[in-house]
Amino acid sequence: MTGILRLCRIVNNTASVGKAMALIKIDSLALDLERYLIGRDKKILTFAQSYILQVERLMKERVLEFIKEDWTEEAKYQFLLALPVNKEYWERANRILSEPYKMKYWQNNNIWFDDSIKAEDFDFLIDQFLAVDRWDKAAQGAFVSVYENRPCTLDQIEKVLLQPLSDEMQKRINSYTIKTLFEYVEKEEDNRLILLAIGWRWFGVLGDSVHVIFEVLVEDASFFIMLLVIQFKPDVAGSLGIKTITPAMGRTAFNVLHRNKLVPGLKNGEFDEAKFLQWYKLAEDMAVKYDMKYVVDFYIGCMLFNAMGDYDGFCLPEKLADFLNEDKHEIIRKGFALQAYNALGVHFVDANASAENSASKKYEEKAESADDLGYVTLAGMFREIALAFHDEAAGVKLRFEMRKNGLLD
Repeated sequence: MTGILRLCRIVNNTASVGKAMALIKIDSLALDLERYLIGRDKKILTFAQSYILQVERLMKERVLEFIKEDWTEEAKYQFLLALPVNKEYWERANRILSEPYKMKYWQNNNIWFDDSIKAEDFDFLIDQFLAVDRWDKAAQGAFVSVYENRPCTLDQIEKVLLQPLSDEMQKRINSYTIKTLFEYVEKEEDNRLILLAIGWRWFGVLGDSVHVIFEVLVEDASFFIMLLVIQFKPDVAGSLGIKTITPAMGRTAFNVLHRNKLVPGLKNGEFDEAKFLQWYKLAEDMAVKYDMKYVVDFYIGCMLFNAMGDYDGFCLPEKLADFLNEDKHEIIRKGFALQAYNALGVHFVDANASAENSASKKYEEKAESADDLGYVTLAGMFREIALAFHDEAAGVKLRFEMRKNGLLD
């Protein structure tokens, strides 16, 4: 033993020494194995565990015969931790280790979910890792099971996706893993509430691919109001069953509202006035309840902008145009107009203000079409939008001219 200890102290790669020793003196070295496993020297422990791993390759499950009943629990734990993935090994660990050491075994186990793991074992392994807050390994197991078409149960995958994460685990999120698992759940899960919960949980990773969130937004006005409450009235969130509003919830609510492209009552180019009005009435009732009338109307206007298209020669469905044309919907029109300004998005600004002039012309044409159909109020809104783009175009040209003349940096 003294010679081995001296060798481990002068050699950097003690893992190679362990492998070599396993090939030449298995039994004699095994007599002192416990002493190597419980020492504080990292290099000696690496030597011992590499030795064990090499012996396992030669002897397979017979390597477990090396564990002696009178060994300390630390030695048993280090021995089992050195072994590769094998159901017999992890079952032995669960059987002979006390709870604290069993927890350490799963906390420090960095097994890879390879072909040796059977489909029916994934659920057990994922449970073990979730129990010790090793979400990264649980997620890895769920991913491999889906990716290699030997999936664990749907409940288990959903449990992984809904697991609260520590700050440390937040750093280990793999977006491809999350997207793969969500796509599988989306295909297999019939319960939209579960899909909604998972989509909400991972919206920051999944973004626009979480279709269920946007679908529920335009089908259920109470969900729409909940997002606005999170944003603008957090003090009343308790009445909606929300105990605490975190910064992450605020970001998600904001992103869902601003990335939505759907419209209540509009599907596949067909506008269902009855569905829209039902959704709108609930939104308005809740707006009054939470004293949010202005905010609710404004955001409804932003949503209705998404209906812009070609409907028998006009840019809006007839019944929706009727709705927007009513005098009492002024705030809704303001939200619609703001979304029209924002829709130009990030673009190349040239000296002729081509994008701004084009937008101004487009909305002037919409105003004329609205006039022809008798939508006087709606035509006025389109003209205001056209004028805003016209003014912006003039400002762009002026700034370019001033830079040309050295009057502006």
